[in-house]
Amino acid sequence: MHSVSESSDLTGRARLRDVAIELFAERGFDKTSVKAIAEAAGVSPGLVIHHYGSKDELRRVCDEHVIAKLLDERFSSAEAPSPNLVQALLAEATSAGPMFNYIARLLIEPGKAGDELFARLVASTRQNLAEGRESGSIKPASDPDATAMLVTVFGLAQFLVRDRFAQVLGADPFSAEGAARLTLPTLEIFTDGLYADTGLLAAARSALAGQQDAASDEGKDEK
Repeated sequence: MHSVSESSDLTGRARLRDVAIELFAERGFDKTSVKAIAEAAGVSPGLVIHHYGSKDELRRVCDEHVIAKLLDERFSSAEAPSPNLVQALLAEATSAGPMFNYIARLLIEPGKAGDELFARLVASTRQNLAEGRESGSIKPASDPDATAMLVTVFGLAQFLVRDRFAQVLGADPFSAEGAARLTLPTLEIFTDGLYADTGLLAAARSALAGQQDAASDEGKDEK
């Protein structure tokens, strides 16, 4: 059991993380100082360093929190789908604004922060898909790494071109209306696929297999 001081310490740490997410989303990582985070949280800069050691470490914790809330927990909940679960996920779409903005801001800015966030998003997706394959809820993939990247990019599109989504949908994709509009088409694509027959997939497999055979023959000739 945590003591009162330990509980307060954990609460203060979470508060700093949440404030940092909001400021990183609003100003970007490079333009947000430890002092600004401390002022917004009503604490001293020294307390920020006490809890996190550095701004880079604080951002890493922010990354992990956002990924857990927006990605990992949703993958886990999909193992036991129900109408009530879908309703709960749609309701969350209207309350996770700072986390959505955090992802969008860091990804569009050049530099290490966005690179590391994207790498973590892909890694988390790869792990969740692998666990889904083990449980039987996700189909096998010819190239799990490439599949993880494509699934990640599909999900990030609404963050990176949010205004364009809103123009087409007539609603913010992160509003209740926008999220509801996207739910069935997204699940249809991921569950049923897009093409009505397997002809193109079969042709691609044959063509790529032929390229691999040709490359293998060239390698043997060189030896």
